[in-house]
Amino acid sequence: MAIYKYRAAAYSGVRSYSGAATGAVKLCSVIACTNDTLESCGQRFSQYSTKSAAVFKEMTINVYVLKPSTDTATSAMNVVYFPVSLDTGLMPLKPDFYEFSELEVPSATLYSYYGYSLKNYDGELYSFAVWGREYTTEEESTTTSTTTTTTTTTPEPDVTQNPTTESPVTQDTTTKDPVTEDPTVVDPTTEDPDGGSSNKSTPNDRNYVGAVVEYLENTNSSINLQNYVQLIQDAAVQSADIIVFPELTLTLPNYVEVPVNGLLKDYPTPALHPELYNEFLVAISSAALENDIYVVINVEELLDCSNGAVDGETCPEEKAYVFNTNVVFNRTGAVINRYRKINLFGETTRTPPFTPELGMFETDFGVTFGHCTCFDLLFQVPAIQLVQKYNITDIVSPIRWYSEMPFLSAASVQQAYASVMDVNLLAAGANDVDKGRSGSGIYSGRNGALLSVMTGIPTTQLLVARIPKIPGRVIGAIQGPIYNDPTDQDGLHHTTDLSIPFHKTRLLRPDTEYEFTLFDRDVVCNFNLKFTNRNGTKNYRYRAAAFSGVRTYNGFASGGSRLCAIYACTNNTIESCGQRFPEYSPNSTVIFENLEITAFVPIPQTDNNLSAKKAVYFPVSLDTSLMPVRPNDYVFFEEVREILDSYTVYMFSLRKLNTELYTFGMWGREYTTDGQEPTNNGNTDDSAPDSSDVHRLHVTLIILLALSVFAF
Repeated sequence: MAIYKYRAAAYSGVRSYSGAATGAVKLCSVIACTNDTLESCGQRFSQYSTKSAAVFKEMTINVYVLKPSTDTATSAMNVVYFPVSLDTGLMPLKPDFYEFSELEVPSATLYSYYGYSLKNYDGELYSFAVWGREYTTEEESTTTSTTTTTTTTTPEPDVTQNPTTESPVTQDTTTKDPVTEDPTVVDPTTEDPDGGSSNKSTPNDRNYVGAVVEYLENTNSSINLQNYVQLIQDAAVQSADIIVFPELTLTLPNYVEVPVNGLLKDYPTPALHPELYNEFLVAISSAALENDIYVVINVEELLDCSNGAVDGETCPEEKAYVFNTNVVFNRTGAVINRYRKINLFGETTRTPPFTPELGMFETDFGVTFGHCTCFDLLFQVPAIQLVQKYNITDIVSPIRWYSEMPFLSAASVQQAYASVMDVNLLAAGANDVDKGRSGSGIYSGRNGALLSVMTGIPTTQLLVARIPKIPGRVIGAIQGPIYNDPTDQDGLHHTTDLSIPFHKTRLLRPDTEYEFTLFDRDVVCNFNLKFTNRNGTKNYRYRAAAFSGVRTYNGFASGGSRLCAIYACTNNTIESCGQRFPEYSPNSTVIFENLEITAFVPIPQTDNNLSAKKAVYFPVSLDTSLMPVRPNDYVFFEEVREILDSYTVYMFSLRKLNTELYTFGMWGREYTTDGQEPTNNGNTDDSAPDSSDVHRLHVTLIILLALSVFAF
């Protein structure tokens, strides 16, 4: 029996229309071929043969292209992209069977993103493509744009490129998440696929090699120092350009002076002047110098003002001050930057900087980094300002995170921040699972984790990955998250969000088709979902939730929050939400038939003094491995359209419906209410959806208008 073969294809160039005309085309596609040769593609067998075409279990094509612009002469777009498909009946797919999204990548102003996915389709296909027309080039010319596409399909396609095509389009096509030989290393010592150096990176390379350490906490600082030096050597062997260590895992209980405005100005390299500096600075400086690598560490910094003024420092009183401080060494071992943590988390023995200063440093491989330290990631300054005011695209963050359910588990926060801010994030986490501390990773924009770990097992791990200088523009195989068996995660303690009792919620029941709305003050949440229970001995219950108010962070700080989400509960009560069963129970979560959340929130405004948004919204999720849902398995729209001049619409939809979920929702930070008293209005179980602080007619108009414009 004749069986079609399939090829994944990418093209950017000028084509002929049967010799009658020419036009520029950009496409990423999967197409049927009658045999293994390229020449047979786009053809059918001479006679129809049943079951000759493939039935795809799933297929997603993600495309990055130069952002279309408007031709001022015609007032029309110069490029338009279309979802194109063809089944064996020579008809296109009905819209119910696919999702096609157009989303401008927020921080990369030159590029837009298009996603095209099959949805609940079990028919036979000849072709499935994102097909674009470039109207500015209507005669033969060289290619003028670069496209990167990632296509995931069930059949294993042949991805051989057309040898006559000179387009610089690059395509990575895989059937499953590719894994390197060493699960903690993406081999950076091999030739860079973009043609760069095989050793240390240069400004001309498209990528650099980064390393982060998940470090098992140890109270013996001498052993820590030995371990750090060894890990620096190990990273250098793998051609890492920069390595980042966690927060407060090196020097405790010792203090370190870091006189960047004093002694280090004249003698910036402690390795060359060991008599002037603490042993920790000397040893790390020497390791950076000997291994030709940038190193980021975090220490308890001592500023001793007991004897009055200190060169280049502010001394409010004559006493000693302790800061939570990042220190950066360059390849020659010189200290080139210091950052003092701004947002402390219950650190009563430490002081926030007297005058907050952002941490930024340049490198010899053409990347400028910004700092955040742990809790800082949740705040406008520095986490948002670094990106939106200074256009920083790469962030390093030493972390000692106390994970919290349902929204603030370490890996979930890291991926959400990197994705929404469209940055590369190098997050190095301390490991102390009994206290809920784990979670490290290297993330690249909307691509998610290049490599990450979240473990319930005490461990030290070195993670190394090649990182694209344009976040999300990943070429080649990546490891992605390293998943532990869910039973291993029982040992990783999580606290619970103390604001849950004050959420507006609705208890959900299996085998029920839901479409309803929850309201809380200025947040409107529309839910469209249905799920069935798995056949476990225990079953989680689920609630839909809406919240707009101020929450506490374990009593140490408070911050504004807005959310629309669903989360798991161990029983029917609100008090059981944001918790897990004491031991992992297989098949205790549900299987979703559909899960779509649409959030209507006040339009985020910009703080002109900070040049940063006053509110930011994140897609947050958590599965039973305590990892977030991977970006290819969900759709998150951040629409800039304004609904009735007062609301912006965010939409979050689950693609991989069999994911074992604890949490799925849009979680936002409203920075203008930070520091206020936490909201303590009572929970409303919205079984009969009539609890609201929002005018019904106004809300109804918002929803009807929005849902008529935006549909999944």
